[in-house]
Amino acid sequence: MAKNLTIVLLTVKLATGFIALLVGCSTERNSTQSQESIQSAIQQNGKSMNDEPLTKLGPNKVDENSSTNFLPNFSQYASARDKKEAFFGYLSPLADAANAKVLSLRQQLERINPKDITQQQVNHLKILSKAYRIKAIYPDQQLELLLYKVNMIPKSLILAQAANESAWGTSRFALHGNNLFGQWCFRAGCGLVPAKRNSGSNHEVRRFDTPQQSVDAYIANLNTHPSYSKLRQIRQCLINHNEIMTGRALVVGLNHYSSRGLEYIDEIRKLIKTNQLENWAQQWWGGTTNHPCSNLVTIKQSPST
Repeated sequence: MAKNLTIVLLTVKLATGFIALLVGCSTERNSTQSQESIQSAIQQNGKSMNDEPLTKLGPNKVDENSSTNFLPNFSQYASARDKKEAFFGYLSPLADAANAKVLSLRQQLERINPKDITQQQVNHLKILSKAYRIKAIYPDQQLELLLYKVNMIPKSLILAQAANESAWGTSRFALHGNNLFGQWCFRAGCGLVPAKRNSGSNHEVRRFDTPQQSVDAYIANLNTHPSYSKLRQIRQCLINHNEIMTGRALVVGLNHYSSRGLEYIDEIRKLIKTNQLENWAQQWWGGTTNHPCSNLVTIKQSPST
């Protein structure tokens, strides 16, 4: 029981940092102010949903000498096949760990009875609702909307986007900032300044202490940002119809992740298929028009001008 409580505490603390970690190579803009205010609220509250003191967790420090703080040297592989295998082999457990945190938090939410809710649970629903950009004020509504947003992202999508955004772990932002998905930040010195940043822009590509933090932030981004509401719609539709969540179905909801739009979506799908990151033949993803989720995953081309 104590182990489960510790996991929950960690995931609740993680949730407070979600808002500042939003949007990678996107046209959207975000602020870190919400993250700081929520983190402050958590520290003042000091308890988990199960009334467990947060102080038992100890400080959230990063060991500067740990090898897990840095990406491996993927450039050492002369063969593209070897580089891909090494990259996916390294990133796969990070994706599993990130999803496990989210699912642990979800399980805690599922155990809350809105008809018999404690004040401590009410307080944490309020904090989590702010982190997940939920405006509902009543606990039962907050719980319902949190269960809609707090869920896993298919590992196939995580792996494919990381490969694309980080050039297989060899980009400047990956090597010097542990940033695998191009997430931005907006405080001076919070990250690395893009070489081709437009005049007047103030965004930087965020620097993370560890690659794991980058994966955690990526999932938080997709679960919270308004630009990815369609991804969450597709996910919920698949759940409602007992379908497996596939990366190539959910990727349709990433039209705003890159300024390249549909071209970007097609590229991520090809990465998933070419690298066999999920079972393409047996899992539904939108190849038919008579499925209840078909309309959501249909890629609609813009009319030519």
